[in-house]
Formats: sequence, C-alpha cells, structure tokens
Amino acid sequence: MSVYEALEDGQIGQMSWSRSCVQLTQQQSPVWISVESTSIAQTFAETSPDRGIIYVPNLPHAKRPVSVGWQFSTEMLLPTTRSSWGALLAHRRIQSNETAVEQVEQLLPELSAHTRLLADRWYVTDPFLQACQRLQMGALLGCKRNRKLYRPAPPKVPGKRGSQGKDGALFQDSKPESWGKPDEEWKGEDSEGKQLLVQASHHLHCRQAREVEVSNCRVV
Repeated sequence: MSVYEALEDGQIGQMSWSRSCVQLTQQQSPVWISVESTSIAQTFAETSPDRGIIYVPNLPHAKRPVSVGWQFSTEMLLPTTRSSWGALLAHRRIQSNETAVEQVEQLLPELSAHTRLLADRWYVTDPFLQACQRLQMGALLGCKRNRKLYRPAPPKVPGKRGSQGKDGALFQDSKPESWGKPDEEWKGEDSEGKQLLVQASHHLHCRQAREVEVSNCRVV
C-alpha cells in the first residue's frame, strides 16, 4: 500500500529539474530559451475544469478552426549549436487566466541575466511585450505580416492647437511602401552558400504598448 500512497501523494520536483538544466548554461552568454504552446481538444469533456477556446487545424472534417480544450506551455533550453535536441525546462497546463509570461517569471530566479526568449508570432501581443520589458528580458519573436507597428511620434509643431500625436508613421510588413530605408542592412551567405539579406528597422512600437521599443528584422 505504501507504493500506491507514494504515487498518489508524490509530486515531481519540477523546479529542481529546471535548476539542474539551467546550471549547465552558466558559461553560456546569452542563454536562449523557447516558449511554445500546444492545444489539446476536450470537445466532449464537459465536466473537465477550465476548458477554453483553442485553435485547431482546419482539416476536411473540421467545420471551424476552433474548438474547446486545454493549452499546455513548454519551455525549452536551446542548444548553442544547430541540433534537434534541447533540454526541457518546464511543461504544464496553462489555466485560462494565465499566460506564458508567468511561467517564465517562475524560472527567472534560476536563469542567467543574459537570457533571451524565442517564440512564434502568437506571442507578439502587447501584454507579452510589456512583460518582457518588466522582466528586462530580450526576445526574438516571429511577427504576422499584417501586424501594425508605428514609428515615434513627430515633434509638436509650435503654435499648433491640440494635443501632440502619440504615434508616428505606420510600419507594416504587408505594405512595402511603409518600410522606408532600413536603419541597418547586412548581406552575406548562409552555410549552404545561398545569398542572405537582413534589414533592420529600429525605434518602433505597438499602439497599446508605446513604452516598449521594438525592432523589425526582415530576412530575405
């Protein structure tokens, strides 16, 4: 009976596991971790607690690309060289009132001051950007082509009535006419000899998170 009781009452020391993985990166600078979410549909589990609306692939048998279910968040410690392997730092179900930022914040005391986040386009939200600034953590995020960014507001014209505008010109990847001249540009080759062009535009912001300055990097 003691074995069954141990399995019933026992808990996985997740922070101890995460701490052991993080200790392997003390000599790395910077340390990169990825954040990813996975949805699991629970369509018929009406008594399952805290189900929410989730996105599902629009397959032939799916009438709508949304369903109800749970979301799980995973944080991985990325290797320093190209590899398909990584160290699992944390994996747990996200409550409907939680965000991935809270998961990162729990690990923050164990992470290096030079830790950077890598995440896909679904994380480019105003609260996430504000949280990254609050935690003083840099992030490299994918961005939707229709995501609207803005340049700094122009200076107020002396003598002009009314309040000063809070946003400058629009910057949107889907509108090349809004790009302007990049602030930085690099040309080179990848490991396979293919041509690469990287253009960066700095001093941009989102309308609902004006205090967070972001850069847009476009890789061709």
